[in-house]
Amino acid sequence: MNRWNQHSLFRLLVFFALGILLETGTRYQIHIIYWILPALILMLALVHLASLKHVAFRIRWLPGLLLGLIMFTFGIEWSRLNDQRSNPHHLSHHYSGTEPVLVRINGALEARPNSYKALAEIIAVETDSVWLKVNGDVLLYFPLDSIAESIAYGDRLLVYAKFNTPSPPSNPGEFDYQGYLANKNIHFQAYIRPDQWIKTGSGFGNPLVEFALSLRKTFIRVFNNHGIAGRDFSVATALILGMDDYLDNDTRKEFSTAGAMHVLCVSGLHVGVIFLVFSNMLFFLKRNRYSRFLRIILLLSGIWFYALLTGLAPSVLRATTMFSFVIIGMSMNRNANIYNSLAVSAFILLIINPYLIREVGFQLSYIAVIAIVSIQPGLYQLWRPRNWLLDKIWAITTVSIAAQIGTAPLGLYYFHQFPNYFIITNLLVIPLASLILYAGFLTVILSAVPVISGWISWLLVVFLKAMNNSVAFVDSLPYSATTGVFISMLEMLVLFLVIMVGFRAFAIRKAVLLQVSLSLIILFFGIGVYRQYERANQHFLVVYALRNDVAIDMVHGRNGLMLVDSTKLSDPSVLDFHVINHHTRCGIKPRLLAFDELHQEQPITQANLPFKARHPFVQFGKELIMLVDRNTPLIDKEQPLQASLLIVIDSHRQPKDILQSYKAGKVIISNKVPPWNTSLWREACTEMEVPYHDVREKGAFVLDI
Repeated sequence: MNRWNQHSLFRLLVFFALGILLETGTRYQIHIIYWILPALILMLALVHLASLKHVAFRIRWLPGLLLGLIMFTFGIEWSRLNDQRSNPHHLSHHYSGTEPVLVRINGALEARPNSYKALAEIIAVETDSVWLKVNGDVLLYFPLDSIAESIAYGDRLLVYAKFNTPSPPSNPGEFDYQGYLANKNIHFQAYIRPDQWIKTGSGFGNPLVEFALSLRKTFIRVFNNHGIAGRDFSVATALILGMDDYLDNDTRKEFSTAGAMHVLCVSGLHVGVIFLVFSNMLFFLKRNRYSRFLRIILLLSGIWFYALLTGLAPSVLRATTMFSFVIIGMSMNRNANIYNSLAVSAFILLIINPYLIREVGFQLSYIAVIAIVSIQPGLYQLWRPRNWLLDKIWAITTVSIAAQIGTAPLGLYYFHQFPNYFIITNLLVIPLASLILYAGFLTVILSAVPVISGWISWLLVVFLKAMNNSVAFVDSLPYSATTGVFISMLEMLVLFLVIMVGFRAFAIRKAVLLQVSLSLIILFFGIGVYRQYERANQHFLVVYALRNDVAIDMVHGRNGLMLVDSTKLSDPSVLDFHVINHHTRCGIKPRLLAFDELHQEQPITQANLPFKARHPFVQFGKELIMLVDRNTPLIDKEQPLQASLLIVIDSHRQPKDILQSYKAGKVIISNKVPPWNTSLWREACTEMEVPYHDVREKGAFVLDI
């Protein structure tokens, strides 16, 4: 039998997922004509009747296609129905921006560097002195004070602050936070001052979630009582409880570069470890049908209890659901198809929340498991060491290689990097992660016995330090990661096809599949060569939209220069959120040059770049650009100087006089210009009929040269 025919549920999931991706990937809602779905079902029924009469052998492929189209259409419509904005009672249909809103806190309060963050469910809004029941989710941000710290899950708050829709990205290639929240069905956020909210009640949450959060607090309290602090504490809470609140940027960067970030996100690895523990403990329950049934119940109870302990975080629920169906499928039938078990778990999760498919964690989890079950057995069979320890090391190595191969296209697409020493990292961190999980749980379980709990907590700290030092060691190695890699979505899909077809070709020894795989590899490199050609011929200027600041990119081919404020030279990483993705996509690493350096007597030039500058003028290619700050002098208005662009990089109190002194084709007003001065510039440009671009209002200014 064709192996693809055995994965019937998996095939249906593919069509269903494609429908969800199409709907959630568009900026507008796709409305399916309501007769399409019944028509497809009727056609399927007619084809089935024809097949019963043996008159449809030549179209035996048609039922599968029709069923796939039904699932595809259902995916589109189900996603649309789950978009909260399609509900007539959603806040967006009843809120003008000034009404009080009643909300319920739907998660634990998260501490951020400058604020507290909480997810809340909207309950009602006051319109015309009448409370109207509405729905929707909102992100609330509170200042770091003792009053906001008292907010807890299940509290009801009356909020008087303005609820805003998240802004779209202001710069090319910038992280789309609006889209990120939309994929979580969140379309509002609010920044709330202490005088803009009142607690009206508490205890309105789900008792099970409240219990889970209380267990999480117990873990944190026990860890604190045993003196676990600093990086050890942040890694312990992330690895054991799935909390990333305490992870600093340096820790994230080290684990990411070393290829160990997956151990800090509670996922299939952690649930798998818990499953193995319970499975080994219950080895004796395999004698008959009743004991095996009891074993399944206990195994499921064990992994779901772990999910409860971690606060029922979405990543844990996803992994636990996936493992639950794998356990059930394997227990019901020894030859059960694991792909169909995975498909059922994914289908149920997407029915509950179709937007999960847009989460990177969801994609990585399922692709990693699929890669492990499909690629790892073949790799493992390449060498069968007789030594027990070598066999375990080889097993971990093949699992790591399989998972890394499967997830590499996603990692390159989303994170633009590849951990070169991932095998070394996983050989070190996977055993340590297991030991940390065991020690962490035992520390809390035995906390009533201080002596024993103290010794175990000491071991926990030893394991945590070993993991942190191991990751730091791998991160410090030369060429620990290949960074700055950009691939398009098309290239990512081609890479997935190369992996699937290539491994299938080697598995069944079929030459035609190998030829297809080689053709796909040529296509992948062909796309890359074309991108390099585009990069070699790119010539543009960008004035970025930064928060109360300004940065200007000048790019010629693969060379670039970025003009920035002198304060950014000491720590250019503060610009990364806004510019790093654009630089990666364009294949450039521009040199940083402070605006202050342009005040030298001798003009400044840049090798391999048509750039020449001496304040206040910059010559870039054929464009003469003038930089205006508060010290820009006025000149004879009868003989104004000509410039292609006039970029206002700081406030100037006489914009009209500047425009009369320097004739410009267009005025660019940067974000460093305060709002009051921006208004003066806009008025002056309008009065003198000079085109202008307000970066604060319109986002970054991009000019192809």
